[in-house]
Amino acid sequence: MDIRAHHLLCLLGFRGAGYSPEFIENMKKVAQATFFDNASLRLTSDCDVICAACPHLKHGECRKRDDAAPRVRDHDLRVADTIGVRLGAVTTWQEVRQLMARRLTPASLALTCPKCEWLKLGYCAEAIGGLQQRPD
Repeated sequence: MDIRAHHLLCLLGFRGAGYSPEFIENMKKVAQATFFDNASLRLTSDCDVICAACPHLKHGECRKRDDAAPRVRDHDLRVADTIGVRLGAVTTWQEVRQLMARRLTPASLALTCPKCEWLKLGYCAEAIGGLQQRPD
């Protein structure tokens, strides 16, 4: 399953909120496949299975705002670099969880995800804190 690198953090912090009911339902399905069905994850900076249900997806790109596509790609690159994964690599949720537990802190999210509109909710920081207590 193709997953944008920054969506690894979105999955970790997901609490049932999203851009539309269809997006939320899709996110639940992706989370199920990722967390419990042990799907293989191919990391990308292109639109993925989560983007597929996003109302901002137009012509294969994020169009939430004029500069969204390059900003989101930059975010993917920053997350991949921060957690130590290579775009194009195939991995599992278990491997990604361990990397995030070692390389991220709740405070580091402000540098990793500086323009994320969801950051202020604190869901990702809470989830990262939980990972550090139980990395596996």
